[in-house]
Amino acid sequence: IMEMACGGREVGFNPSKNPNSCDQIFRAQQIKSYLSISPNHTLPCTKTKPNTPLEAAKKAIHFYSMLQTEDGHWAGDYGGPHFLMPGVVIAWYALLYLFGP
Repeated sequence: IMEMACGGREVGFNPSKNPNSCDQIFRAQQIKSYLSISPNHTLPCTKTKPNTPLEAAKKAIHFYSMLQTEDGHWAGDYGGPHFLMPGVVIAWYALLYLFGP
């Protein structure tokens, strides 16, 4: 499960390489939960690479379906610029709408 939670990367944390280390723990918990709810599901193989774009898409959908929480979102501890940017864009849009260019 940890190998799958690491996304095929080296298992274990190195805070100097990845300060968002809680993601691997959370992913492992989500994958365990997914497997306990759906015992007939199996983990996709991380040893082989997909041969076609369709295989890659199916593998990605399977991986992200394991990480999806019960209410339908994908949780994580990342709070960097990609997290903040939508709010900035919405604020800029609203201010330009209210006050003009």
